[in-house]
Amino acid sequence: MNFFLRLLGAAGLAATLLAQPSRAQEISETTLAQHILLVQAAEDKGVDFVFNHPFCQRKGLQGFYDGQVLGVCLGPTGEITENDLDTIRHEAHHMVQDCLGDGKADYQFEGDGSMYPNAYELALHAGLPLDTLTRIRMAYSHLDERDFLMEVEAFYVAHAINPLQIAEAINTLCSR
Repeated sequence: MNFFLRLLGAAGLAATLLAQPSRAQEISETTLAQHILLVQAAEDKGVDFVFNHPFCQRKGLQGFYDGQVLGVCLGPTGEITENDLDTIRHEAHHMVQDCLGDGKADYQFEGDGSMYPNAYELALHAGLPLDTLTRIRMAYSHLDERDFLMEVEAFYVAHAINPLQIAEAINTLCSR
């Protein structure tokens, strides 16, 4: 299994999923295919995808986006879960936010960084429970209001938006 976890990119995602027949049965083939296409969209714009990057050693980190890498931190079993797919959508939306202002995936977040005028209200109306938003606020209390709302928006998108729509946003907003 460790070999598969070191693989990068959409091919690595596909290989890791195929190595987990029990997990692949729990997550539909359509869902898996959509997430592979999402990862391919990020890679096509020059952002690498990786599982268990050294950043994953940070306590509590589930994933990250830094303008060069979109990373997902798998749990101790190394199996991909629905939460990991949620993390892919969340971090991919940070890439969309990054590209909003200047079209570049460069971790500069030009402009206001948000696709929605009031991400907090949107998240509530989309069905993100208030206790979830409260936990997000506590976890990201160190962020200023703009960055906090970008996190809320990414949680909303991961919760409510199809991976193909996120891939389309990457293809539309991000240049190579």
